[in-house]
Amino acid sequence: MTKRQRPIKPHTRVVVPKPRQYEPPKPTALAMSIHLALRYWHRADNLTPEQWRAVGVPA
Repeated sequence: MTKRQRPIKPHTRVVVPKPRQYEPPKPTALAMSIHLALRYWHRADNLTPEQWRAVGVPA
């Protein structure tokens, strides 16, 4: 005589994943430098050597 199996209950609690808050991508240093270079490329020739050194470019 076989044992009667319990009826398989469907899951009553369905876990709904919380919608993640969308955070905009942080601007990286490389993207920022490219952005500034594109923004100020027309002014790049009137920098003094001290300003170039401050930017990080050897004069």
